Amino acid sequence: MKKGQAEAQFNWIFALVAGALILSLIVGFMFRQQQISQDKANEDNLREFQGVLSALKLTEERVETIKLDPGVSFGVDYKSNVLIMGKAQAEITTDVVASPRSLTGRELDAWTKPVMMPAHITNVVFLSPSYRHYVFVANNVNDPDVKEFYGLFPDSINKMLATAFGTDATVQNILQQPDAKIRIVYINMPVQNKAALAPKRISEISLNLSSGTVTFGTKRYPLYYNSDMKSIMPQIAVLVDNGDDYNVTVTRIFDRGEEVYKILRLRAAQLSNIYQWDCRDIFSQAISPFTELENSRNVAGNYITLKSYYDEAESAGCANLY
Repeated sequence: MKKGQAEAQFNWIFALVAGALILSLIVGFMFRQQQISQDKANEDNLREFQGVLSALKLTEERVETIKLDPGVSFGVDYKSNVLIMGKAQAEITTDVVASPRSLTGRELDAWTKPVMMPAHITNVVFLSPSYRHYVFVANNVNDPDVKEFYGLFPDSINKMLATAFGTDATVQNILQQPDAKIRIVYINMPVQNKAALAPKRISEISLNLSSGTVTFGTKRYPLYYNSDMKSIMPQIAVLVDNGDDYNVTVTRIFDRGEEVYKILRLRAAQLSNIYQWDCRDIFSQAISPFTELENSRNVAGNYITLKSYYDEAESAGCANLY
C-alpha cells in the first residue's frame, strides 16, 4: 500500500471514530436534557397533586374524582411519608392519606372522613385507583352491620357485595378486564385464599367487626373499633396494601391525636381555674388522666376519658371541653 493511500485510509478511520464520538456526545446531551425536563415535569406534577390533596383535606365527607393525565402515576412510600414520581419525591403534607402504594390509571376516586377521638383530630384523605375493584364478602349480605360497613365506601368506587358462594363467579368476571385488580374483603369470616386464582391481581384481607381486628396474611392488627372511629380504621385497612402500611397510617393519626390531647389538657387546666363548684371539680379531675394517658396510642383509655368528662361537663351545663 502506498503512503498516500495509507494516510487517506487512516484519515477516513479517524473521521469515522471522531464522528461516532461526537454523535454519542450529542445523543447523551439530548438524553440528559430530556431527563432533566422529565424530572422537572414530575416535580411539577407532584406539587400540583399535593395541592389537590391539601384542598381535599379541608372538607369533611367530601367525594371527588381526580383526573390523571396519560402516563402520570404516583407512588406512596408510607414509611418515609413521601409521594414518588420517577426520581422526584415530595413529603406528604396532608396529615393522613390512605391508599394503595401505586396510584395509576385514568382516575382516582377520592373521599374524606373526619377522625373523632372524640374531639376532631384531622380529616383522612382516601384514594383509590379506578382500576381497583373491591369485593366485600359475607355469609349474610343482609346483616345490618355488614350493610352499614359496606355503605361507608362511596358509590363512586368499584365495589360490590357478594356471598361466600358467589365469590368465584364475581372475581372471574372482574378479571376479564385486562388492567383490573381486586381487593377481596371478608367480613366476619376468614380469608378463603382466592388470591391463588391470580396472585398479582388479587389481594385479600379479613375484617372482624365484632372483635375489632383486621388480618393481613397471617398477621392480625387492632381496628380500634368504637362509636367515633368505626368508620375510619376499617376503611384504611381496606385501602392500604399491607399491615405495615396500615400500622404507619394509624400511628400517624395517633401522633396527630397527641397534639390535640395536649391542647385539651391545657384547656381543662384553664377551665378549672375559671369555674367554681361542680364545673371546677370536673375540669380539675380531667387534668390528671390526660397526663397519665398522654400517649394517644392508648386509644381506649383516652377515648373513654375524654368522652366521660365531656358528657359530665355537658350535663352539668359547663363549658365544652373540646
